[in-house]
Amino acid sequence: MSTPLTTPAEATAGLAYETDKVTEATSESSISIYTTYQGYYWTYGTGYTINESTGKFTLTGVSTCKYNDGTCHETLVGKYIVSTSASSNSSSTDTAKTTTNLSNIYKVTTAPASSTSTITMNAKKISPIPYSTEKVLSVTSDDYGTSYYYRGGVEDNYVNFAGMCWRIVRIEGDGSTKLLLEDRNTECNSSSYTGNWSDGSTYVFGHDSSNRANFLNFSGGLADSFKTFQTSKLSGSLDKLKVDEWCYDDTVTETRSYGYDDDWNRVYTESEATNGWYTDEYYGAYTRIYTNKKPSLVCTGKKLTNYADSTNMYVGTLTADEMSFAGAYGTSNYAYYLMNDYTKNNSLYWWWGLSPRYFNGEGGYGGAFILSVGGDLVSDSVYVDFYSRPAVSLKSGSVITSGEGTLEKPYIIG
Repeated sequence: MSTPLTTPAEATAGLAYETDKVTEATSESSISIYTTYQGYYWTYGTGYTINESTGKFTLTGVSTCKYNDGTCHETLVGKYIVSTSASSNSSSTDTAKTTTNLSNIYKVTTAPASSTSTITMNAKKISPIPYSTEKVLSVTSDDYGTSYYYRGGVEDNYVNFAGMCWRIVRIEGDGSTKLLLEDRNTECNSSSYTGNWSDGSTYVFGHDSSNRANFLNFSGGLADSFKTFQTSKLSGSLDKLKVDEWCYDDTVTETRSYGYDDDWNRVYTESEATNGWYTDEYYGAYTRIYTNKKPSLVCTGKKLTNYADSTNMYVGTLTADEMSFAGAYGTSNYAYYLMNDYTKNNSLYWWWGLSPRYFNGEGGYGGAFILSVGGDLVSDSVYVDFYSRPAVSLKSGSVITSGEGTLEKPYIIG
């Protein structure tokens, strides 16, 4: 199959932001100001800017006022502060607190008319929204060579296959094409298209107590839902699919140990831990995405080609790294193709990725990556029920017989 775009863009480190792409919370957060802070100087800004590369805020027009000096609390109304914590906004001197590189800021909406022993003012959280215009086919390396991957709000990666609508995620280095299910009930160009990839059922990821990193191939777990989909929806189309090497990275890359003392305070020295000593394990995708901030399509873990009963594994889902390359990261983002209006509006997001994230030594349970309803990449315990979203890989050499890759004119696979 030839790549749908002929001139891939350079790989991009993250989404772009602009100053008018922000969202203000509809609800207010309260800030309790105890006697300790009422005599402090409060730092605020009259405006803000956003770093277009990182989405971080910097307050502008920065000033300070002493909270109990008459009108300071009134001055703050309509201004911007850095947190809902009094200590983050105040100081015993008039030296300004940190006002740069802020993930979110808060607009003060109300303040008390007079001081009491404990006073409260309210503020609304303001968060950055990324450009909705990032639409690229970019390039990186995978296990087979060069992989071209879609990122952002692309609209030319629709494919009709096996009577269902899919999105192209990437062209793998061996020429195969990874697809993610967009609508299990209809083809893309059908008048009945809904963008509903879920069949209404939820699935646990799966957990085998005898092997704490085995979160996938567990009876009744996520792999069983993939195998059921493979049997019920793809039995007549398997000749066009490759048995992919689904990367399941359960390599332990970080550990964090802790315990509790006699008063049940958490401690980090084993000699102080009189009430238990535990070790949490973190796996490869966590370290790549959150610690090193360098996702990769090169698999450093297991490569699964069969389900637990030795059936060929034609169906899996995306790894956390693949979701990250598509546009998912640690904060809300609706502006990329893994999100669509139907699934967002009907709360169908919260679907399992293929990557384990951690093992909680204290609780004795594992956690895996999921894509949330906000479009951000998070995690939860593998005992929790969430949706699954199937992915497949078309064999190298698959032929596009028609189409332009759009919803109205999707690629048709011959």
